[in-house]
Order: sequence, then structure tokens, then C-alpha cells
Amino acid sequence: MKLTLEEIAKLHAGLLLLDGYDRIAKDGERERVVREYFSLGAGLRLAVAMNIDKLEAAMSPYNKVRTALIFQLSSKDKPNEVAPENLGKFNDETSAMLAVEHDLTLTKIKFDELNLDKNPIPVSTLSMIQALLRE
Repeated sequence: MKLTLEEIAKLHAGLLLLDGYDRIAKDGERERVVREYFSLGAGLRLAVAMNIDKLEAAMSPYNKVRTALIFQLSSKDKPNEVAPENLGKFNDETSAMLAVEHDLTLTKIKFDELNLDKNPIPVSTLSMIQALLRE
């Protein structure tokens, strides 16, 4: 599957959201945050994990180059920030890197494997992973 690095980052973020969601639970008078995991089959969980690993491998060189670019285009007094006069160059360089296509072998996800009637997976998450969805 051919994906730009920008699409890879979006897909990666969406797959990470398939872990579950946080909800507020009352414990008497106290409230606390409880992690609810989506009910996904073992095969799907493994496929998602393997896809995440492949996507991270594709993003790793970009992250290293982007960090180096930030240091290169920073000012002496703020080495972790792109200097305002260099923002245009930084945006041009990162946009060019994000447009590069990569050919990845990723496992597709069947709609019914997500068990959407039971799992409250947000529409925004489904939108982020749509490149992997199939009937």
C-alpha cells in the first residue's frame, strides 16, 4: 500500500486510539478515571500491533530529521525552537518530507472485526484508519 508520510502519521495515530477510552467512575463520593478497553479479537489486536510497528518504523527517520532540522534552524537562546525567521524554511522542508510516499505491507481490518455495535469507537478514529478498513 502506498502512503505518504502524512497519511502514515494519521493512520498510526488512529490505530493507537483502538486501545480503548477513559471514562469517569464513581467510587462512593470520589470520582476516578477508569480505562475501558475495546473488545477486539486476538487476531485483530495482533494485526493492529504489527501495523503500528511498521508505521513507527516508517516514521522514525522523519522524526530524527525533523528534530535535527529544529536544532539547525533554532536561535542560540532557544535551541529547541525554530527561530521565527526560519519558520518558512522549516515548514517547506517538513512539508516535502511528509509528502514522500512509502510502500508498506499492512494488514487490512474487516468492519465486523471492530464490533462497532459493542465498541464505542469514535467516528474520528474510524476516519483516521479508513485506509485499512474493508468489508
